[in-house]
Amino acid sequence: KNKINRVRYKNFLILSVGRLVNYKGYNIAIKAIKYLPLRYKLVIIGDGINKKKLLTQIKDLNLNKRVKIIDNADDQLKEKFLKKSSIFLMCSTSRAESFGIAILEAISYGLPLIISNVKGSGMNDMISNNFNGYKFKNFSSIDCAKKILKLSNSNKNLKQFSKNSLKL
Repeated sequence: KNKINRVRYKNFLILSVGRLVNYKGYNIAIKAIKYLPLRYKLVIIGDGINKKKLLTQIKDLNLNKRVKIIDNADDQLKEKFLKKSSIFLMCSTSRAESFGIAILEAISYGLPLIISNVKGSGMNDMISNNFNGYKFKNFSSIDCAKKILKLSNSNKNLKQFSKNSLKL
């Protein structure tokens, strides 16, 4: 069901899924894309009260061609993005992220993870740093971008972290 062929593509697709609320940290994810080369794209699947604010941020940072927000996505569309993405990104900033079903789904598709390091968060239970992904310094778009580059610039790590996610 879940093929493991996470390799560098011309366009490198990063996926994030969840409600568009403050503690999810999508503003951090969007800003991180600004620090990355043009081939990096971010798809956010979700809806919520911060949608308008995030769309304004995307426009202000001139990222309209690199960052997309998809609301009202059904399971079939979400599965399509889980299959074609190279990395799953979760930038939640608070312990309010108690478990993270979207992270569990990403792991089940063999996606390597980039997750904010929030002490006491359930997100930490689903990532083993340097095993199936990397943790980045909470609230830091720069460290997030660095971790994305570190992972994406190594086909060996992409493949190994993908296999390790499936092992979990």
